[in-house]
Amino acid sequence: MAAGTDRNWDLQNYHLYAPHAWLHGRLFRDVAPGQMQGYFNPLLHMPWYGLFWLLLEWPRVFAFVSGLPAGLLAILYLRIVYAHAATLLPSRRARIAATVAMGAMGLTGVAFVPGIGLSTGDIWVAVPLMGAYGIVLRSAIRKDAGEAPNLRAVAIAGLLAGLATGLKLTSLPFAAAIGLMLLATLGLRAGVVAGLAMTVGFLAGFVPHAFLLWRETGNPTFPLNNHIFRSPDWLGTPLLDRRFLPRSLLQAVFYPFWWLEANSSLVSELRMRDWRLAMAFVALPPALVALARGEAGRGTRAAWLLLGTCILSYSGWVMLFGIYRYLVFLEMLAAPLVLTGLALLFWRREIPSVLGIVTAAVLAMATTIHMNWGHGPHGSRILEVPSLPVGRGSIVITTDPEPYGYLVPFLPPDAIVLGIRNNFLAPGQEHGLARRIHERLTAHDGPIWVIHAPGDEEGRDAALLVLGLKTEAKLCEVVQTSMARHSFCPAQRIN
Repeated sequence: MAAGTDRNWDLQNYHLYAPHAWLHGRLFRDVAPGQMQGYFNPLLHMPWYGLFWLLLEWPRVFAFVSGLPAGLLAILYLRIVYAHAATLLPSRRARIAATVAMGAMGLTGVAFVPGIGLSTGDIWVAVPLMGAYGIVLRSAIRKDAGEAPNLRAVAIAGLLAGLATGLKLTSLPFAAAIGLMLLATLGLRAGVVAGLAMTVGFLAGFVPHAFLLWRETGNPTFPLNNHIFRSPDWLGTPLLDRRFLPRSLLQAVFYPFWWLEANSSLVSELRMRDWRLAMAFVALPPALVALARGEAGRGTRAAWLLLGTCILSYSGWVMLFGIYRYLVFLEMLAAPLVLTGLALLFWRREIPSVLGIVTAAVLAMATTIHMNWGHGPHGSRILEVPSLPVGRGSIVITTDPEPYGYLVPFLPPDAIVLGIRNNFLAPGQEHGLARRIHERLTAHDGPIWVIHAPGDEEGRDAALLVLGLKTEAKLCEVVQTSMARHSFCPAQRIN
C-alpha cells in the first residue's frame, strides 16, 4: 500500500487487455493492441483482473490484496529456511537466529521486493513453486529419518510445479529443477508420481489458452516459436529477447558476480545491485566438499536437494532468459544455501556459524539497490481514464510501441483495435496478421481513430501512409490518464 498504485509497463500493455480480450472474445477480432505480449497466456491474471474491476474504486484495498501473495510466499519461505536450519544447527536458539537472518535476507531481494503488489505474476508463480519445494524438502528430511515418501504429498508438489509452469512458462527452469531433484532424492517411484502430476498441472494451466491460439493460428504458443510451428499469421522467425543473456561462457557461469556492482541493462532495464546469488556461489564449494565427506549428518538429503535445485534452476535460467525479475524463487533460496555453506564450513561450531550467517544477511541487505517497476500515488480509482473521444463503430489504430492495451476496456465494446506498428508488427510486413489488418480496414466504413505518443507524429504518419491513411493535426486531442498522455487523432483515407 505504501508504494502506491501499480503502474508497471506490462500492466499498461497487456495485463489488463489480455484477460479482457479472452473473456470478451476479442483476442482475434483485434490485432495486437497488447503487442506481442497480448497473446501470452492470460489465465494467471484472471483473478487479478476480477479484483481490479471489483475494487476499482478502492485503490488502497486493491494494493493490499495484491500484496497478499507475497505474504503467503514469505510464510512458505520462512518454514523452508527453518527446516534447513533445523537439519544443520543443533540448538533451537541458533536455528531461530539463522531463520531470522536468512529470512530477512531472502525477503529483501531485488526480485522479490519490487514485485510485491505488481501485476507481473512473478511472485504469484513463486508461491506454488515454493510450496512444491517445501513438500519435497519435508519428504527428503523424513526419508533421511527412515520414512517412505508420502506419494500423495509428492503428487501435490508435482501438480503445483506443473501448474506454475503452465500458467507462466518462465517458471520452467525452476519447476524442472524441483522435479529432477525430487527424482534424485526421493527415488524413481516418487519421481514417476510427481512427473505425472506435474504433467496434469501443466496441461491445466497451459492448454485452455494454447488451444485457442492453435485453433486460430496453428501455433499453440503464438507468436513465439513460430520458426517451429510455422503459422501463416506471422513471420517464421524466432521471437527471442536476447538483451539480458550472458555475453560469454565465463559470464554465464559467474553472472551473479557481475551484479556485485550497480548496473542497468545487464539483467534488467533498470538500475539494480544484488549480492545474494554471488554469496550463494561462494557458499557452494564448502557445502559440496562437506557433503562429499558425509559431514552433514541427517541434513544430507535436504542439503543435496537445495544445492541441486539451485544449480539446475540457475543453469536453466541463464541459458533461456537472463532476466532478473524471473528469479524470485532462486533469489530466495540463495539465503538457505548460504546458511548451508556456513553451517557445513563451521560444522558443529554454532557460534561462528550463526555469526557468519548474520554477517552475510546484513551485508546482502546493506548493498542491495532495488528497482522500481512503476508506482504512482493512490487516487480515487486504481486507474483513472477520462471519457475517450472514440465513438461506437470505430476502428482504432496504434502506431508506435508504447503500451495502449489498458485503454481497450474503456473504448466502446464494438470498437476494433489494430496495432500496426509495435514490438513485433511493422507496416509493410506480409503475413496473416497484416492481412487481417487490411481486411478490417477494407470492410470498415465507419470512423477511424489513431492513438500515438505525443511527439511521434512523423512515425505515425509514415505508418498510416502504408495503409493509405492520414490524419489532420488540428483535430488531434491529448488525453491524460493516470498512466500516461496519449494523442487521439481522427484519420481518413487518402483518395
